[in-house]
Amino acid sequence: MNRMMVILLGDGEPTEFPDTRIVKIRGQEYIVFKHDGTTSIRALAEFYVLQPEAILQALLLYKQNREAVRSLYMENRPWSNEEEPETYPGDKYARLRMQKAAYEIVGRGHGNEMDFLGWKIYFDKPTPLVIPLSKGFKAVNEKKKRIRIVTPVLTDLEKQLNEIERNTTWLIQGIDLFETFIKDSQQKFVVLSMLDNLIGVLTEMPKDAVDKDDRADMDGLRHRLGKLMDIAYDTMIWNPVNASDAKALQLVNDAADDILKRIDDPKFLENVKAMLSNPDIGPSYLWRDAYKTVLRAYQALLSSRKADVTLEKHVEPMIAALSSREVDLSGLVADSKDFENGMKDRPKVDVSSSPSVLVIMSTMSGLAMQTVPNYPGPNTLATGVIEVAAQLIMHKIERNSNLAQFTAGRLFRVTVNLANLNWEERKILFEAIHDGRLDKLRKINWTNRFMSGRAWGGVLAFLSLVCLMKALKSDDKLTVRRWADIIASGGNATLGLSIVFQRLSNLIEKGIVRGIGGKVIGGIGAIAGVISGIMSIKEQYQLGDGWGIGLSVASTVGSTISVVGFLMSAAAASSATGVGAPVGIVLMVIGVIISLVAGIVSLVREWRKVKSEEVFKAYLEFFGKSASFWFAARESSKLKKAYDDVKSGIDDVDFWYASKGRASELFDIGFYFKKDDGSFNVGAIANIVDEDEDHVLYLLRKLDRIK
Repeated sequence: MNRMMVILLGDGEPTEFPDTRIVKIRGQEYIVFKHDGTTSIRALAEFYVLQPEAILQALLLYKQNREAVRSLYMENRPWSNEEEPETYPGDKYARLRMQKAAYEIVGRGHGNEMDFLGWKIYFDKPTPLVIPLSKGFKAVNEKKKRIRIVTPVLTDLEKQLNEIERNTTWLIQGIDLFETFIKDSQQKFVVLSMLDNLIGVLTEMPKDAVDKDDRADMDGLRHRLGKLMDIAYDTMIWNPVNASDAKALQLVNDAADDILKRIDDPKFLENVKAMLSNPDIGPSYLWRDAYKTVLRAYQALLSSRKADVTLEKHVEPMIAALSSREVDLSGLVADSKDFENGMKDRPKVDVSSSPSVLVIMSTMSGLAMQTVPNYPGPNTLATGVIEVAAQLIMHKIERNSNLAQFTAGRLFRVTVNLANLNWEERKILFEAIHDGRLDKLRKINWTNRFMSGRAWGGVLAFLSLVCLMKALKSDDKLTVRRWADIIASGGNATLGLSIVFQRLSNLIEKGIVRGIGGKVIGGIGAIAGVISGIMSIKEQYQLGDGWGIGLSVASTVGSTISVVGFLMSAAAASSATGVGAPVGIVLMVIGVIISLVAGIVSLVREWRKVKSEEVFKAYLEFFGKSASFWFAARESSKLKKAYDDVKSGIDDVDFWYASKGRASELFDIGFYFKKDDGSFNVGAIANIVDEDEDHVLYLLRKLDRIK
């Protein structure tokens, strides 16, 4: 018998427990293990996940367990009949007597001390035991096996996440550093934009009839200025030639490259898959850190020079994967076939083989997040990334407006999936996007879908962009007008913003602001931020979320500033910030004009004694005397030549006055500033339209530009 058990123990399937194997005896699976020392029925039942009665029956009835029967009989003797022999009476009698004793104990309801659960089994040497194999033990054994395999993987993943987090911090700090370095360049660049818009006013709205040759000369000057703007943007902001600026940019690029390399590493992808496939293993903080780190990394990458490749390789595949989920959208009929196709298209995506960790983490986490439900999670990751990427998507489809309707429909489908909207909510969302009615978005309780704070606030900003995207047409003028109407639908708080946008539409329509395609869209992110911020304030107020209200107010104020600043320099080369992402456009800040005032005023001391030509010269000279231009021009002969060409070209042009009725357009493009006492200095506008400052102020009040 002992020989047989040794063979069985040696030949059975190994388990994760020492000296324990799974064997088949006559077609049935059993656990065979060697035991040494003292144990109990209770201990065996708990460890091998079996009912205590089954353990006792296995010990008493299986012939292979005769040593256990002997030990049970001699060690416990739980019967009341003291005349029982103290010597072992043999296996057959001992088995029967122990069974009877167990039944008697259960029937009498004795306490734990006499309960058979506490019966001891003692072996003075390793002795094989056989008990039935339970599903519970199989599960425990499988989990222990996974723990052995997965734990080193999760340890490695934690190290990888720490490296990604560290490099993300470097990237964010590098972006901040670079923006600090080029801030002066960004501000001075706005001056060129204002001059370009000034020529637009003079060309389109002259005070008197203009000779054809004079108009041709002015167009030539604008062409030279446009060339200067292109070169200045490249050498001072996009690819700065100044050594310190270039060094700061290189740090940003290196950090972004390192992050991309790490998140694209196949080993990192496999480690993440292991984490998602084993939600019951590993510390819960690792899950939270993984989502937080990956979200932060992608948001940083989308604000870097690697934004385009991140969009193409990671964000767009994630959107396709989220769109591949089944969802019932029957009954929703759009006025655009492209929008409806995008809304109802279900692409075929093999998520498990995706080379992007963003796809994997946003789509393979349903079961996992039932185990670890804490923020952040897959929905937060997806919405947080899309919120930042939405403006990049807008830039991409702006180059091909035929994609706008389909893309808007697809993003609608993504939102339905992410928020798990019911039929009524899907209908509300459809009407909000389809009809351009942002106020309807408030009818859905987004906090129940994306928890609180940043996650669902980002959803609203993103949906505002989708709504504007749905209205994107090839005709820029009609598009901007439609956008203004959509923004106005957000509520009374957005009415002022829609008016500002209507003014921008007017500038575009009259030819003052040129090349509006990419440049208008560059400011859409800030507009969406205002809309979502206003909605967030209202909803958080209703929910009593004081902290959230504070965050929304701050977000709304900041976004509003970005929009007004955007308007002042709408014609700037603004497809991106200094580091590559169109996040409201860094150089378009409301304070930029105020910061320029002192230097410009020092160049034009007597505003009423100069004409529009002198205003143009003063602003251009201010740009030419800036440190940022001087450093760049020292390294770039192209920039210096382009500047000199514009400066010399002024002498070839006979400047004229603009119509006095155009004071509002000049105000909109920034030719004013507020004085310390709160009043407006409109000297530049007065010179351009050849009117007294008091009359200009009167006109501006009449046109609702100032109070």
